[in-house]
Amino acid sequence: MGNLDKRIPSMLFMAGGKGTRIGNPEKYLLKFGRKTIIEALLEATMQMADAVYLSTVPGRKVLMDICARLNIITLMGGGTSYVDDLFLAAGHVGRFPLLVIPGDIVLLDKHFLSQFIEIAKESDKELVNLYANGELSGICIMKRRPADSEELPYENINFQGNLLVNVNTWEDYERALISLNSEV
Repeated sequence: MGNLDKRIPSMLFMAGGKGTRIGNPEKYLLKFGRKTIIEALLEATMQMADAVYLSTVPGRKVLMDICARLNIITLMGGGTSYVDDLFLAAGHVGRFPLLVIPGDIVLLDKHFLSQFIEIAKESDKELVNLYANGELSGICIMKRRPADSEELPYENINFQGNLLVNVNTWEDYERALISLNSEV
């Protein structure tokens, strides 16, 4: 199967959270190597989709500047909840399947993402969640936007290995930095 078969019509990054566990709503701007977490994530993945979107909330100027530089379409969420903002953004995007990635993910191995896309496309479920080492990563593929309060039929796909870090705490961030430094 060639690289184009592993592409997806739309990709949506979610970056509008409050960052309460780490104490920083813009945790995606923490440095990871020479770039911020979000810059490294966007640059590593955006070639996998035909159209790239990012959902955020008003007042995130640095993030908006990064999106403008990378030609990423920004969508404004209400900031009330992740699920509400996700459904709102998915409705605006309107192109499915839609790969959803939290903006605070540090990818340590991006190759598994292509495998996940390939597997998810073959699934008969309308929502496919990516688990990493048995833990929900926040990465998923939606094959359609659910109606209000509808739960889509879903499947969970688990990958093993040192694949990603979801940066929710300072300990998560330190773990990502240790992984980066061990590769050098």
